Amino acid sequence: MTSQEVNSRVGMIGGVLMSILPNLEFEDVVRTFVLATIGTTVSFFLTLFLRWLSRNIESKLKSKKK
Repeated sequence: MTSQEVNSRVGMIGGVLMSILPNLEFEDVVRTFVLATIGTTVSFFLTLFLRWLSRNIESKLKSKKK
């Protein structure tokens, strides 16, 4: 990739970002942050629960084999 191609891509991305930023409202940014936080938290606790559940099922299956 040549430096001219890189400069063109960076310029295009910068132009897109500069056209989007003035149209963002503070409420939208806050709403996105809150939803991302909720989604991350739910995903984390669901992962912990599924890990706990699989370990319990695995241990019960091992105890039945003995």
